[in-house]
Amino acid sequence: MHGLRQTFDVTGTYRTRSGAHPVPDGILLDLAAPEDIEAALAGRVYDVIVHAAAMAHPDQCEKAPEHATRVNVDGTDALARWATSQDSFFIYISTDLVFDGRRGNYAEDDPVSPVSHYGKTKVLAEEVVQRHCARWVVLRPSLLYAQGTGRSHSFVDWLHGNLGTGKSVGLFRDQFRTFLYAPDTAMAIVRILRRGVVNEVLHLAGPERLSRYTFGERFAEVFRYPRRLLRAISLSDLNDYAPRGNDCSLRAERLADLGFVPTPVAQGLAAMKAAGEGTV
Repeated sequence: MHGLRQTFDVTGTYRTRSGAHPVPDGILLDLAAPEDIEAALAGRVYDVIVHAAAMAHPDQCEKAPEHATRVNVDGTDALARWATSQDSFFIYISTDLVFDGRRGNYAEDDPVSPVSHYGKTKVLAEEVVQRHCARWVVLRPSLLYAQGTGRSHSFVDWLHGNLGTGKSVGLFRDQFRTFLYAPDTAMAIVRILRRGVVNEVLHLAGPERLSRYTFGERFAEVFRYPRRLLRAISLSDLNDYAPRGNDCSLRAERLADLGFVPTPVAQGLAAMKAAGEGTV
């Protein structure tokens, strides 16, 4: 959001407003009530809609599948239909979890094969966007890291919150992602818009394939947390969690062709530290 504000006139949406982090000039928009979306946006016209909202925690989606489908699929359907009626360009933010994680290094044209309900809802939402919108882009980012928003907690907020109070954390040694510095998302969207990319699926990934444990090691080094607080665990240790693929790493070939260069993890973490992000 903040990266796009530097280039475009942006209006944000929210479902619940936080006193610490209000959405400037925001619009109340509840994807769990898709029948109300048209009324909420009545009288407004947007050249571009970036749809990044979702019920995004895989475990929560697995426990409440009907609600997850209503938010992620039905809500996207209603928003895509409204965008089409306004001739808006629709950018849908999907996920690397549309893949089963059996082999990793997925390209844009690899067939999707989600193993979690969350991943399944995102595949269905991708299909909704492509079916209803005349001009669209599906952007699949890998696992994001950055400071949280104050309304929800990011992966690095969780690391800071535990490591900063001396608590150990269990990190998967056998789950691999191409960790993406969150501000890169806005930069990629700007490049997509400026280069006139339309009706394509693009992957957005960091330049390195890392396990969560290895990412934790680099995180602890940059923020000077004791490495002894990191515990290497396996996906098989957590039987009551939503299914997760071992390797959902992505190849972002199309964005590379457009000249987009993602931020290396060491550089992204150093930028966070320099900005004082996530400190406790």
